[in-house]
Amino acid sequence: MSDNSTIKTATLNGTVAQYRFVEGTMAAATATDAIADVALGISQMSGVSGDKIGICVDGKTYLQVDGSGTAIAAGDAIMAEASGAGQGVKAAGATAVKQATALEAATTDGAIIEVIFEGGPKEVVGS
Repeated sequence: MSDNSTIKTATLNGTVAQYRFVEGTMAAATATDAIADVALGISQMSGVSGDKIGICVDGKTYLQVDGSGTAIAAGDAIMAEASGAGQGVKAAGATAVKQATALEAATTDGAIIEVIFEGGPKEVVGS
């Protein structure tokens, strides 16, 4: 997706699936694994350690989410799931860090929805 998005190249330091939150540095990116993680961006393709892949660091893109436990509605704040796989979930919890805003709803695990990834400083949304 290239609709007002900024894509940069990152080198992976682990396996990352397409449309997942990534953290670390552009020289050593990995999938997020905690709700308080601050993501660099969202992977635009899958890869393994050493691969160079596109990362959306700001703007509209797609994100794989889990809406099965808590449904996601358009406009909801999205955080990283604590699974280690970089998937997004509806933001909740005292240390939840908002990474993106959902532009579409999701009620299933593995759904791919359009989001706005918000580069720059992150907001703790705590509930």
